Amino acid sequence: MKKVNLKSIQITSLFGEDIDEDAVQHLFRQLNTLNRPSLDPIDDIEVRYFDWVLVKRKGVELGFTDFYYHYTADFDLWGLGDLLLTQVYFYSAKGTEDTLPFTGELPYNLTFDDTQGVARDKLESFEYNRHSFLSDTWDVEGYRLNVQYTPEGTIGCVICLLIPPPLKQDVHLSNPALSTIIEKLGQSPFDVQFIQLWQDDNEFTLEQENEIKIYRRLNLKQTLGVSLLFTGLQHAALFKSIIFYSDREEGAIQWNGELPFGITFSDDMLALLKKINGVLIDSIDLKDISRRVWNLPEYTLFILYSNVENRIMQLEIIAKGYWSQS
Repeated sequence: MKKVNLKSIQITSLFGEDIDEDAVQHLFRQLNTLNRPSLDPIDDIEVRYFDWVLVKRKGVELGFTDFYYHYTADFDLWGLGDLLLTQVYFYSAKGTEDTLPFTGELPYNLTFDDTQGVARDKLESFEYNRHSFLSDTWDVEGYRLNVQYTPEGTIGCVICLLIPPPLKQDVHLSNPALSTIIEKLGQSPFDVQFIQLWQDDNEFTLEQENEIKIYRRLNLKQTLGVSLLFTGLQHAALFKSIIFYSDREEGAIQWNGELPFGITFSDDMLALLKKINGVLIDSIDLKDISRRVWNLPEYTLFILYSNVENRIMQLEIIAKGYWSQS
């Protein structure tokens, strides 16, 4: 096959296209790959609605998303739709092992020899929305652009992500006040006042009650964007912690109530660190995610952070004495 030097725009211009569209099939031929994405219903929720095709010879990885999940259809339809092209990763020689570098044109005239300063200069027109920590992320025309750097200080990977619409709330409920949630830490989940925080009725459904007693968890991801976690057994269960989710994190809608210290899910790590007044007790930085844990007078605060989106993925408030590194 004749060698084709791809331009990134030839891929990003196809974002949102169905895998069966002629243009996407032509892209596969240009990449000279027979690999195709497919969804596995057994996978956990983080990857159940996505799949990726890595073409090592070209330094390119394509990401695909289920149609119904991307366009916020009813939950029961998620995973049953056609696949849409929604992501592309461009790798340098130093960006990943056993993958050849992408040799085509990167977005916004970026090159793998660019330093962080040069990359920021080239994206200067989007400086107002830059989010940064270990990498840099901008919302550019048509997609979200993430640039990751090597230990040597040059670009190791460029990621382009189609931004999906926010997930829709299944049932419209009022968000409990943050102060009230914190007051309930360590209390019984079967108290009427506790139950009324999360639904209009005075008692949980039998299914919810069993979820608390058996799994020590209550999933409210589609109604409020939270999960409640418990400790203890059966009727002796106690409210241990609450996880607040950003949009689509673990398939949840975004919690739109108050967060501690005026935090928002759109905060990058630099903004986040300026807001929190507490003792940092745990800090881990990996390629794709980071986490921070603070000890505060009333609770322990856990934050999981995306080093690709450069935004908060989830925030957990944990009753004193229950934080564990495991």
